Amino acid sequence: MAFAALVDKEGIVIDVLVVDDDNFVDSKGKTISQVGTFPQDELLTEYMLSLGLWVEDGFQEWRFTSYDNEFRGTYAGIGYTYDRALNVFADPNEGAEPNIEVTDEMLAAAEKMRKENKTDIEENK
Repeated sequence: MAFAALVDKEGIVIDVLVVDDDNFVDSKGKTISQVGTFPQDELLTEYMLSLGLWVEDGFQEWRFTSYDNEFRGTYAGIGYTYDRALNVFADPNEGAEPNIEVTDEMLAAAEKMRKENKTDIEENK
């Protein structure tokens, strides 16, 4: 059993579902043991698309979330946020901290992505 969060384009979790992780296998048919990493999210997206639970429109994406907080900071709930640069979910309540150690490299990558997105938005005005 695995848990999947549907994230909108602003990074807000809009749904969380239970999925059968036996459906996520590599090209050789071997079950991928560590969900929550590439290529598992890609397989999750394909699986949800095959079930009609996702539309390939670029405005939403599926991401695995850990009920035991083993990856991506915390278990995603509806209304939580997903930081694509840090690859973590965060509780929207004040003072909530993701259950990860944030490195300087992660912060630099997040800042770079935010600047790039801001530039893209300004160019499209």
